Amino acid sequence: MNKEEKLEVTVNKVIGNISKKLDNKNKVIIGLWKANINEEIKRNTSIDIVKDKILYIKAKTPAWIYEVKNKKKKIIDIINNEAKEEILKDIKVKLGDI
Repeated sequence: MNKEEKLEVTVNKVIGNISKKLDNKNKVIIGLWKANINEEIKRNTSIDIVKDKILYIKAKTPAWIYEVKNKKKKIIDIINNEAKEEILKDIKVKLGDI
């Protein structure tokens, strides 16, 4: 194996490790959402995606968008406190089928 091939293997390993860590943190965010958010919010929202420490949520109605936005800081604090680190920076909410 030449230098370029060794470098490529090393880079791929590093990228793979970073990707796994990000996937794990995203799973932690989803798990903490499910474990710590009240049932009424969970019944009226669904997780769309987690990307770059941002949780994207779909809400059934504009009223539920308002409700989640109103409680956003509290939700972020709960999730980060449970994780013991800042794994969530923001929550974005949009209207959508859940």
